[in-house]
Amino acid sequence: MTHTLSHVETPAPSGRGERLRAVSPPASRPGLLAVLTLLPAGLALCLLPWHFALRPLLLSPWLEEIVFRLGLQDALSRCRWSALRRHAAVITAGAFGVAHAVLSPPAAWPASLSLALALSTAIPAWWIGRDYGRHRSLLRCVAWHAWFNAAWLLGGGSLLLTR
Repeated sequence: MTHTLSHVETPAPSGRGERLRAVSPPASRPGLLAVLTLLPAGLALCLLPWHFALRPLLLSPWLEEIVFRLGLQDALSRCRWSALRRHAAVITAGAFGVAHAVLSPPAAWPASLSLALALSTAIPAWWIGRDYGRHRSLLRCVAWHAWFNAAWLLGGGSLLLTR
């Protein structure tokens, strides 16, 4: 006879000092569907005219790390093709850089500046992606992302985007 607890079957105690252990189900990560559900609300919040430092230090790191780490990188890490699994951080960083090059700069920017923006965001994204692959901590990724954004703001990068 077995007892079912939390959808995991465990053997029944035999009466010789054994106790029934509670076995919790494995922690689940938000799937791609959950990320895509949150995406429109997050994008709408990003379009609000917030103070120039509030959005890049709080909202953008959370939204972008949820979409790119929990969404794209996790999906690539579970892909059946080993090449995609092995290079999930690189592919995610490339997509992150392309997204910033396409969505962030003013329309009047030359292609060389858009390429520079893509590379300047893809390189830290690759580093954060490798860290996520090792530690699987979204909070850690958000903290690194906010730190890189702060360095970008302090380095004058935000001046390029406002011209």
